[in-house]
Amino acid sequence: MNVVVIQGDARALLSVRTPLLSRLVELGHKVHALAPLADEDVVASIEELGVEHATYPLTRGRFSPLADLGTLLHLKQVLFRIKPDVVLCISHKPVTFGPMAARMTWVDHPKKIYALVTGLGYPFTEMSGWKRRVVHAYAKYFMGGGFSACHGIVFRNPEDREFFRAFGVLPGNAATTVIDEPLPAADLSVDGEAMAASTEALLSFMELI
Repeated sequence: MNVVVIQGDARALLSVRTPLLSRLVELGHKVHALAPLADEDVVASIEELGVEHATYPLTRGRFSPLADLGTLLHLKQVLFRIKPDVVLCISHKPVTFGPMAARMTWVDHPKKIYALVTGLGYPFTEMSGWKRRVVHAYAKYFMGGGFSACHGIVFRNPEDREFFRAFGVLPGNAATTVIDEPLPAADLSVDGEAMAASTEALLSFMELI
């Protein structure tokens, strides 16, 4: 199968998700990793895993609707070229715009779309007044659209799942689960054994093993 993994940072993808990418390749899937522009050594290391790499534009850590539209349209273009069977989106903006782009691409081609929520993201950092209201309304609209396109949504902890349920963006048609992943250290290193175990749980939820 054509499996696409969309991440918001290429270095994090390499450092944290190598067990996932390697396991997908080991299972015989054709794996594509999509992430914003990165250093050549990072890209080379991803490709050495047997994974095809592509880039897309992403503005992190700020409110930028025009840039987000560019992200959505570029992801749609890349996914149209790949024609994926399975799409996994990881981190805040990818889980918002990745599923929407996947749903818009090859509408008649059956595919499964999953989101891995790694935290609350920028819209839920400390804000107040009109900015908070605008950003929350924007996030609710687009996150609701992204989650509605998913067949399954994975959370790192039950608190985040309950937060997004209370926020009103979790659809009734998508399965949800909590997988206890090890949190990356400041240098993005992770407990390899624990990450391997959580990777198996993730792939099982996605019905890939």
